Amino acid sequence: MTRLKEFLEEKEKKDKKEELDEAASNPKVAKEILRQIKALDKWAFNAWGGKNKVFFDNGIQFDVKGSKFRGKVIIILDRGNDTYSVELGNIRNLDWKSKRLIPNVFAGDLVNILDQHIG
Repeated sequence: MTRLKEFLEEKEKKDKKEELDEAASNPKVAKEILRQIKALDKWAFNAWGGKNKVFFDNGIQFDVKGSKFRGKVIIILDRGNDTYSVELGNIRNLDWKSKRLIPNVFAGDLVNILDQHIG
């Protein structure tokens, strides 16, 4: 019985790891956000100095170096409202320091809102 229990526990751990790996390797929302930004202004991401993209299951994070803001941008999809929450901030001493949170951003307004705050 002990070997069966060990086997089932190991299988459960493996299944959980595969689920996490699948979510991390399936960045549909992040790719859609980038596609929407590019569709609105194909030069915007480069103009902000965008780099170091990190894809989440429900959003994206990237670094920017604009004239008004330098740091990290996090864009998360709010599926219930079909809008985005945008947060600008920095990491200092391993702590997240939020500079600005902009909720309820529609896809069509994404580039204008980011441009206003990043420069």
